[in-house]
Amino acid sequence: MNDAMYTEQHIAKTIATLHDLVHDPIKVLESHTNLSRTTIQRFLRRDPIKPANTAHLFEICLDVIEKHQQRQQQLTLKYKRIIQKD
Repeated sequence: MNDAMYTEQHIAKTIATLHDLVHDPIKVLESHTNLSRTTIQRFLRRDPIKPANTAHLFEICLDVIEKHQQRQQQLTLKYKRIIQKD
């Protein structure tokens, strides 16, 4: 993974963030990939898996986190529009 655009620290922080935001990360990742539950579990534990699977799961994690953040921003704006009328 030396020439990858991301490091082990990036992956570890991304996995930690995913765990903070999502109730069942395995189920969420299963629904976005064709990878086995075992592969996903290994990725989340940082056990060795194929580099292509690591890259794919890393990207999916980032997509899930981004969607969650966008949803939170939408809810904040909706709250301000409906409840916090200034």
